[in-house]
Amino acid sequence: MFVRVKWVKKRPYGYLVKNIWTKKGPRQKVVKYIGPVHEIKEVVEDKTKEVFSERVQDIITGLIVRELTAREFVEGKRGWYNKGEYRVHPKAGHVLHNGKPIAIRMNEGFMCRPNLKELRKLVEGGAVTGIELANGILEAGIHIEKESFVQLFERITSQTQN
Repeated sequence: MFVRVKWVKKRPYGYLVKNIWTKKGPRQKVVKYIGPVHEIKEVVEDKTKEVFSERVQDIITGLIVRELTAREFVEGKRGWYNKGEYRVHPKAGHVLHNGKPIAIRMNEGFMCRPNLKELRKLVEGGAVTGIELANGILEAGIHIEKESFVQLFERITSQTQN
């Protein structure tokens, strides 16, 4: 599944879609409406902050927080990160604008609840290929350096072997 953007009255809206095969060929089926797509430009380009910890789930949270802080989100109460009317909860995966679900276009993907949930599911499942993990990170709009990705993948695979 992936996010597809449809333009309605000059505004972008995100939909989670999957490809299906019909007699007429491939078609896209809308699985879920995500909400309006917002773009928040990156302000801080230095993303060298180390995000590795003991738990893989904390690493994913660290990567999300790093993307948010690069866009001037600040940590608020109970794990929320805020920027004006935008609120993101990295652990729970909520991405909101004025209290309503949205998708934030970041890097080459979209930070939205379905993508963040899918990424966490991949990581927690453990039996993930490098391509699946890379796609999950990319689709969630998260940038990760090659060396950090290799370390993350090795950590995930070593946890499943133990």
